[in-house]
Amino acid sequence: DPKTGKSLILILDVESTGKPSERAIFNWYRKQMNLLGIQLQVREDDKNHYHRLISSGDFQMTPFAWGG
Repeated sequence: DPKTGKSLILILDVESTGKPSERAIFNWYRKQMNLLGIQLQVREDDKNHYHRLISSGDFQMTPFAWGG
């Protein structure tokens, strides 16, 4: 925000098991968004909570892709 000088903050909700490989990916997401001047907050949720958020539409961003 040019008026306040604060960065845009986006929240990324993810289903996470806490594996180091997942944390590495989330850190990469943060770094990439930071390059754009965006502060990314990653909320790591368990499977049940994550699916409740998605079903209700109560989220800003989530990684989602169709897989085969």
